[in-house]
Amino acid sequence: MKRKIDGNTVLGAELSRSIMEATGRFEFIKEDTDLNTLTFWDEHWEEQFSIRNNLTLKELMEWIVNFYSKDYLSRGEQSVQWRIKKALGLE
Repeated sequence: MKRKIDGNTVLGAELSRSIMEATGRFEFIKEDTDLNTLTFWDEHWEEQFSIRNNLTLKELMEWIVNFYSKDYLSRGEQSVQWRIKKALGLE
């Protein structure tokens, strides 16, 4: 019998890794079983990010949504800063 996955299901390392890589943004680097973390590389920010390897589906989706929200806010701020500099003749 196949187990149903819902928001409260703990995903485990392999499924969490697959979901993160499926975003197309993160490349898996390593799993630290002592710290219970998975570490990924983000090409855009050229930075490593770690998540727990025992997140529920809901927690992982929230992490991904929050990450992208912060990223889009940052891009928006950079765009606004560039527009202001351009308007002031500084670019």
